[in-house]
Parts: sequence; C-alpha cells; structure tokens
Amino acid sequence: MKFNLTKKVASVGLVAVMGLTGLVGCGEEELAARVNGEDITLEEYNTNLDMTMNMAESQYGPDILDQEIQEGVTMRDMLSDQVMSDITQKEALIQDAEGRDIEVSDDELNTEIGNYKEQLGGEDAYNKFLEENGMSEDMFEGLMRDDLMLGKHREALMEEIEVTDQEISDYYEENQDQFSEVA
Repeated sequence: MKFNLTKKVASVGLVAVMGLTGLVGCGEEELAARVNGEDITLEEYNTNLDMTMNMAESQYGPDILDQEIQEGVTMRDMLSDQVMSDITQKEALIQDAEGRDIEVSDDELNTEIGNYKEQLGGEDAYNKFLEENGMSEDMFEGLMRDDLMLGKHREALMEEIEVTDQEISDYYEENQDQFSEVA
C-alpha cells in the first residue's frame, strides 16, 4: 500500500487544530482543549507546562522564563504555546494509534519502567526523580504507556511508506536548490 507521509502528518495536525477549542469552562473541570471530542483538562495542561518550565529553569537558570526571545514574546509565552501544541498533537496521534488497534501490554510497560529505573540507578533514584519532577507513579506510567504507543504508531506508519525511485527523482528535481555539492 502506498502512503503519503506528508499528507498524513498534515491531516493529523489539522484534526488536532480543528478539534482544538480555546480555554473554556465545562462542568466541574476546566478544559484547556478538546481534540476530536476528547478533553484535555486545564490541570493536565498546567502539569505539562510546569514540568516543561521546571526543566527549562534547571537547564538555563531561574531567569530564563522571563527572557524575551523575540519582541514581546518571553520564553514563558513560547513554552506555553509549545506545550499546548504538543499535548494536542500527542492526543491526535494517540487517537489515531487507538483507531489502528495499537496497544501497549502491561508486560511491555513494566519492562520499560524497569529499564528506566535501572538507568536512573534503582528504585530510590526513580522515586527521587518522580518527586523532583512533581509526578505520581501513575502519571509517569501513563506517560510511558503513551510514549510506547506512539513508538509503535510511528513504526506502523513507517511500514506503510513506500517511496519509488521516480518519487525520489522528482523530489530531487523540484528541490535541487536545497542540495549542494561538496568538492
């Protein structure tokens, strides 16, 4: 089966954007976004944003969030937009994976978490990691399950890609200005 990756990525992204609603109140939980009818709560968005900001501060220092990265836009603003984009795209991809019946077994998840604990240096280091990042074990397991599912999804999409020699040649001819020859 022939598969056009560019069109698929664009359509998944478009689905995420079309399904996105602004910050709205709905019942008891406030929503940050909705992707194809699936809610992303404000709490989930804020948790992701806090983790992202904490990582930026630990890497670049406590003043990084207030630095202007372009006129009128701070690092905090850019990270806020990026987190919203990331979580909506991730939700759209997870929905697509689920629609393809891609699943992650408990054994696969437990193996991956075991590997992660080993890389960190054991159970104590793992618990410290969770604490430092403000994550519960359930939250971390959910993130790991999503990452494993997205990896399987990516592999499934890659198996569908078939690029012919003619397509390669056509692409090169249309984009020669992007290639340079090394002498």
